[in-house]
Amino acid sequence: MLNRFLLFTLFLLPCFKLSGQCTSVKIETDPFDSTRVVYDKPLNIGGLVTSNFEVEEGNKMVEEAKLLVTYAENDSIESFFLTLALMEWEYQVLEAGENVMLLLENGSIVKLNTVEDRGTLDKKTNMRRYEAVCVLPIDLYYALAHFKTEKIRLQYKSGIKRTVSLFPEQQKKFQQTIRCVGEAAGVMPVKP
Repeated sequence: MLNRFLLFTLFLLPCFKLSGQCTSVKIETDPFDSTRVVYDKPLNIGGLVTSNFEVEEGNKMVEEAKLLVTYAENDSIESFFLTLALMEWEYQVLEAGENVMLLLENGSIVKLNTVEDRGTLDKKTNMRRYEAVCVLPIDLYYALAHFKTEKIRLQYKSGIKRTVSLFPEQQKKFQQTIRCVGEAAGVMPVKP
C-alpha cells in the first residue's frame, strides 16, 4: 500500500511543480459568445532601446519587444495565439503572411503567419508600435513547449528585418509561459 502511495505521489509531483509556477495565468469567458480565453501576463524580451521621447537625461529607454501567449476556445475555434509587439522608430507595414520566424535551440526555424498591421503611434515613446498576431498550430505549440526560443525575426514589407534575441532567462520564462497557458487550456501535460 505504501509503495502505491509513493508511486502515486511521484507521478503527480511534476504536475504540481508546473502548477505552482503558473500563478499569473488568467482564464476569462466572454459573456456574449462564450469564448474562453486563457492568457498569461506579457513577457518583455530583448533588451532596452532608446525611444524618440526625450527627457532631461536623454532619450527615454523602453523594452525592445513584448510577447503574449493566449489560447481561445469557442464553438468554432480552438487555437493558440502568439502576439509579438515591437516598437519602431520609423513607419513600416507588416504584411499578412509568414513574416514572423522563431529560431529554436535545436536549430530549427519555425515560420508563423501573421495579419497585416500598420502600427499605431505610442505617445509615451513617440514611436510606432507594431503587433504581429500569429496563429500557433498545435504541433508548433508542442515544439515551443519542448524547445527554448533563442531569437525571433519579423520582416516588414519594405524588406527590413528585425531580430530580437532572447536572453537565457527570457527563454526560460517564454517556455514556461507556453507550458502554463497550455496547462490551463487542458493540453499540457501530454497524457498517453
